[in-house]
Amino acid sequence: MTYKFDVSSMSTEEIEKIQHIRLTPQEETFLVRLASLRSSRELYAFDSDIKARPLKGLVEKGLAIAIEGGWQLTTNGQIRCTSIY
Repeated sequence: MTYKFDVSSMSTEEIEKIQHIRLTPQEETFLVRLASLRSSRELYAFDSDIKARPLKGLVEKGLAIAIEGGWQLTTNGQIRCTSIY
């Protein structure tokens, strides 16, 4: 699986951390399933060890170093954007 990262606002240290990330097939599957969850109920049913919102769970599990959310204006209106580092 290939990952794309926007590194324009990241420090050299953060970029170096990302360059060395290697996920096992099980971690990739976990990451995809976790990122697709939409509610706290789904999250708890999926993994009761995670006590945060689904994407924050990536940090708790050590699969990301930070999650940033924001809004982006498009020609069709606003969309929610999430950056996973």
